[in-house]
Parts: sequence; structure tokens; C-alpha cells
Amino acid sequence: MNLLAKEVRAERNHQIAFAIDTGRLMCEPVGGAPRVDRALNAALMLAYVGLKLGDRVSFFGFDAHPNLSTGFVAGPRAFTQLKALTASLDYSTNETNHTLGLSTLAERLRRRSMIVVFTDFADTVSAELMIENVARLARRHMIVFVAFHDEELESLRATLPQTPEDVSRAVIAHQLLRERSLVLARLRRLGVSIVDAPADRLGPELVRAYDELRRRERV
Repeated sequence: MNLLAKEVRAERNHQIAFAIDTGRLMCEPVGGAPRVDRALNAALMLAYVGLKLGDRVSFFGFDAHPNLSTGFVAGPRAFTQLKALTASLDYSTNETNHTLGLSTLAERLRRRSMIVVFTDFADTVSAELMIENVARLARRHMIVFVAFHDEELESLRATLPQTPEDVSRAVIAHQLLRERSLVLARLRRLGVSIVDAPADRLGPELVRAYDELRRRERV
């Protein structure tokens, strides 16, 4: 009887594209810092891991118009270059145009990629165009949607009301959280992976999700 050994190696050279919304809603704070800053920190953490593992990484920024496109880079040494390029992303008071931003990104991707989307929405109505454009991307690419877990809203909903104003705040917080859950549920039905984590855990949870998708060969 001959003993056979089979060596299995994880595939390298995946493409990871970070789509970062810098519009008005993304400038609002969560966990004491603007959402844009939280998004960049988490994206750079995963970018570093991806580059170390042999994947190719790019950053794409947009609000009313696309405002950054780094192209894909490879190798750990490229991380410094990415940090310098993403430093140009700035806060904006513009409303986000998801159709223009995400369709422009799609045109620039020549092969299947993992697209990590950092954006936000106020309610189910304002999220419609975002969902529609994410759905188009999901037909060809692996989409990871990063949701900002709003602990302030959770706290408002959970706090025992003492005044009529407290009741009003709790009702509004409940409605906003309910609409947020509905949007995330629709994205999941489209095959989108959701990373929903507190602001200070966003980076580690994103890396964990990437590792899981890589193990399942879905990247």
C-alpha cells in the first residue's frame, strides 16, 4: 500500500475592492468618531491582512461623484502607498449618489472581486437606490456590506422612559433600528455578507468575515 499526501494551499491573488462612501451621512459620528474614519481604519486593517496573504487591494471613494480610485496594488510594501492615497479622502456635506458611485466602480473591475462596501442610510426609502446598485454588483462579485452598529440608538430604545420625551426618543429609535434591520435582511437575501459590529470592533470583525469567506472559497 502506498501512502499518498495531498497538499492544499489557499488560493492567492484575489481582488479586494473597498468602496467607501464619504457623503453626508458617513460624516456623522458613531462611537465618538465620524463613520468615514471608522470605515478607513477597518478597511486599512483588512487591506494589510489581504496584502500579506498575497491578495490585490484597491480603494474607491465616492459621494455625489467618485473622488478616489487607487487601482489595485499587491505586496505588503504597497500598504504605505495605500495609506498615503486614502489620506486624501475627506468629509463631505454632499448627498451620496450610489448609482454613479457603484456603477463607476463596476466598470473598473475587470474580474470577479470581493467588494467591501462602507455606506449608511437613513431609512428604507433612502436605501432603495443603494440596494438596487448593490444587487447589480452582487450578480458578478462577492459583496461584503459593513453596517455600523449604532449603540446610541440601542441604548435609547432599551432605556426605561421617565418623561414623554424619553418615550418619543425610544419610539423613534425603535423605528430606525427596525428599518435598518429590514434593509440588512434584504441585502442578505441578495447573497450579500453583512458585517454588523460596534464601531470599536469593526476592523477585527471585518477581518474575521474575510477569513471565513476565504476558507469557504467565496472570495
